[in-house]
Amino acid sequence: MPPGSKQANRLGLWDMYGNVAEIVYPFEKPALHNAVMVRGGSFRSTPEGCFRQVPYLIYQYIPFDIGFRMVIAPGDASYYDRHFFLSGPARFRPRGKIYELIGGNLGSLPWERSHDLCQLLGGRLAEIEDQDHLDFFCRSIPGWGCFIGGKKTGGKWKWLSSGREIDFGKWHPAARPDDGKNYLTIRGGMWKPEKDHRSGIFLCEWDEKDFPRRNDQLLTGKKLPCELARFTIGDRTFMLIDSVMLWNAACRFCELLGGRLACPETPELRAALIRKLDAWRDSKIMLGGYAKRDRWFWLSGKECDLKLKNDKDMPVPSRNRNYVTLKDGEFYDSQFGRLFLCEWPNRGHRPRVSGKR
Repeated sequence: MPPGSKQANRLGLWDMYGNVAEIVYPFEKPALHNAVMVRGGSFRSTPEGCFRQVPYLIYQYIPFDIGFRMVIAPGDASYYDRHFFLSGPARFRPRGKIYELIGGNLGSLPWERSHDLCQLLGGRLAEIEDQDHLDFFCRSIPGWGCFIGGKKTGGKWKWLSSGREIDFGKWHPAARPDDGKNYLTIRGGMWKPEKDHRSGIFLCEWDEKDFPRRNDQLLTGKKLPCELARFTIGDRTFMLIDSVMLWNAACRFCELLGGRLACPETPELRAALIRKLDAWRDSKIMLGGYAKRDRWFWLSGKECDLKLKNDKDMPVPSRNRNYVTLKDGEFYDSQFGRLFLCEWPNRGHRPRVSGKR
């Protein structure tokens, strides 16, 4: 509707309801991790839908019927970053174990790759112990398909890590355990079998007592799942990881490994990386550089002074979801990568145990 065509509210403000809903900061923590609240309703809303949650705004997607109002207020321009993009991991601690959702609402990981990535983190895809356990995760996990550790092997459904047979309780109404499916997800508040499904999210599990030592396997020098290469340049050790992830998810994954996405701040380090990664020059490699209000920074805190090439695969320009990638010996302004590069300080390559972001 044209602005101002409805009656003003008690404060004399027009258009507080309808047309475009408004993102507002909640007084209480949302039920879903990193969700935001939207009020006022949009052109798509019913009267009952004028207040709702939007889950996982942290993963870069803002629906087209939701917007902002511009105001003059005390504060600074980092408010949005502090409250919505750096609010911490989606972690749970029931029953003496640690669980973390890894990934984002966009992604195309097969079940096997999710399994391998959990192994790289010293964990395993999560197993469900009983109905109460299942209900806990169905309440805690967003509606997109999230991989867990159930798989059909030899005609039987089992939890892959423990080998226990699966006692099915709560099935998705559109699926049954014997209809040709191979893997388990949690989707829409229920668990569901899938066939050849790809997802951007998986649920990793560790025993709480083992979690602080989850990265000890990195010290053995053995090649690990999803590891394409490991090498040292100067005072840093690098690992190239074979996985497609959103940048935010890759950042957190590297934190769980005790490192960070690689930050080649100097021309010398960038030249050395290009030489070391020549065998993968055809693949877009995600690094730890990001755009922030028309400036570029490394995760190390240093400003990035690279002149980046435009990525032809980038669907739309955006100043809050563009990142540095490396391909064909050039550095690009991108939104996605095919591989990502993790780094650690080279102190005998002993990864530190990461806590909060």
